[in-house]
Amino acid sequence: MLETIRAFAEQMLMTDAGANDARANLADVLALQARAAGDRRDFIDGRALMDAVNTEWDTIRPVMSTLIVSDPVSAAALLVALEQVVFARGHVAEAWTWINALLMLPACGEDAALTLMAARLARLQALYGQSGLLTDLARELDASADHQAWVDYEYGSLRRMEYRYDDARAHFLRAETAFTTIDNDSARIKTFNGLGCVEMDVANWDEATRWFETGLALARETGSILDESRITLNRGYLATLQNDLSVVVKLHKENIHRCELVGDVGNMAMNYVNLAGALIGQQQWDEAERYELLALPLLRSLGNLAGEANTLSGRAAIAHGRRDYDTERELLDGLIALRRSIGHPTASAQFQRVRSWRESGEHERADVDLEEISASPELLAFHRAIGRWYRGRSGARQQLKDALVAIRDKVELHGAVDFLVESTGADFPLDLTPTSIQRLSIPERSIQGIDLTEREREVLRLVAVGRTDRQIGEDLFVSSRTVGFHVSNILRKLGLTSRAEAAAWAARNLAE
Repeated sequence: MLETIRAFAEQMLMTDAGANDARANLADVLALQARAAGDRRDFIDGRALMDAVNTEWDTIRPVMSTLIVSDPVSAAALLVALEQVVFARGHVAEAWTWINALLMLPACGEDAALTLMAARLARLQALYGQSGLLTDLARELDASADHQAWVDYEYGSLRRMEYRYDDARAHFLRAETAFTTIDNDSARIKTFNGLGCVEMDVANWDEATRWFETGLALARETGSILDESRITLNRGYLATLQNDLSVVVKLHKENIHRCELVGDVGNMAMNYVNLAGALIGQQQWDEAERYELLALPLLRSLGNLAGEANTLSGRAAIAHGRRDYDTERELLDGLIALRRSIGHPTASAQFQRVRSWRESGEHERADVDLEEISASPELLAFHRAIGRWYRGRSGARQQLKDALVAIRDKVELHGAVDFLVESTGADFPLDLTPTSIQRLSIPERSIQGIDLTEREREVLRLVAVGRTDRQIGEDLFVSSRTVGFHVSNILRKLGLTSRAEAAAWAARNLAE
């Protein structure tokens, strides 16, 4: 039936009479095809369906361009249907142009579904470090409560990506209230998952667990194995942050079996990726690589290029941990090429490549690569200062201090800075506190035989005076999740079980 409608529409496009109707009919056919592909994206037949829509892009492009002018409502419907193909096949930039053009038109300016897709596009851009593209989109829509709730949900996700956790929590709570009012249990489960992720980001482990368990209970009550498996994925990540490897392995292995039952190949692959990430944190390189390689064919079977990029990133981290810099750079080259092919930013991988050159002593190669990166001036200045420090150049510490002062007020850059510091380890002297910036020096490797880094000592001092993880994060200009990592590592290294014990230990052993 779809083929018949499509053939008729394409024939009508060849004549002037009825061309507009033909375009609208063709748009309807393409939208049906795209929605079917999006619904199956995580299943074994998803790749073929997504590829089939993607091969139509040369047809979709002129149809969209014409419909935006002649029939914007049909154009909006087609664009919303294409959402998953846009995300998975690298058409974000083009879709962004279309969506902005449509939102300027009276016929679409308050289209709730279109606004929702715009929010998702903004969230995707924020995820890759391009925040601010659509941060003021949320508006009062003359739309159903369901659409209003979904816009709140997406803005909760967006604010979370922008590190605006209080705003994210408020959006998610509003969405949950609205979804409860209209009895949308499936959406409530997703919102509970979002709230759990916010609390996990700020290292409120108990609250994160409560939200995840609430979502899991509702998923089991409604018989939604897919939702159950997706929340369990994040529950496993929470266990990773808490350094509870036995729970991580248990949750992910149970979840992999659950995914097998429903054929959710995409979520199964991400369980392998998360399990590999936990093992990377424990420096179990061989086991981590085994799980990354289990995920890879599954992601390729789905045509999930973004997921494949995640596995390349994980394997590069493994190679870095092994100090196998040649392999690390080879994997990073593949990662950069893959991200470019789907329109995703590459700066983070390029910075990792620069770091790899520096750690293998090839500073000239690092300098050449650095100048090819398109990134904020502040971040580039920071990396140039790092290069001077690695070479022992005079004035390097002052340049590092100046670079950090410039970055301090740019919250969106903190993750990039913190990643470099965390992954480089104790050999690199950096602390983002205002006082510690003044005295950059090589971290002391031990306190009474305990292997604590400079950053961990700073965190421990703040724990000892009763600061919460959020307050410590504000003091150190890093995320509360990073503080949670440090606290967990401190307890493990000291053989303690609570913050109170850590504070008492600090009072006895940690001199100012």
